[in-house]
Amino acid sequence: LALVMELVEGEPLSEVIGSKTGPIPWERSWPMFAQLLEAVTYMHGQGVLHRDIKPENVLVTEGGQLKLLDLGIAKDVGSGKTKTGVGMGTVDYMAPEQHTDAGKVDERADVYALGMTLYEMLVGRLPWGAVLDPLMVLQKKLTGEIPPPTDFYPDIPF
Repeated sequence: LALVMELVEGEPLSEVIGSKTGPIPWERSWPMFAQLLEAVTYMHGQGVLHRDIKPENVLVTEGGQLKLLDLGIAKDVGSGKTKTGVGMGTVDYMAPEQHTDAGKVDERADVYALGMTLYEMLVGRLPWGAVLDPLMVLQKKLTGEIPPPTDFYPDIPF
């Protein structure tokens, strides 16, 4: 048996946001984000939940294509089993229900993570800044203490 995978050269979206551009202007972010939406729509159509969508798991190729990586904790909805790994996601991008009842997570958790990824693309940072305490992050999520991205960049058209 062999596993054959595409060799994709590029850099993580987190590096594009962090060191190359900072916030990515809406006009550039939206077409990039649309590629992620297509990838996740396809995955969900195949019955797979990613459960760890974040800029570090998105590769940006030289030609501007985005590739969603790291299916280490993906879940096959039909079997109910996690493919590999023991973790359940990255705290900053996890939907609140992933913190509280990871066994009942569905497609909406990936949608939440996509939203946090878009937020970071547009603002250049997460809503809570550099908070490192996972309980603090969870508290902010549960209480709705997430400022809209327009608080940082009013020209974002939503």
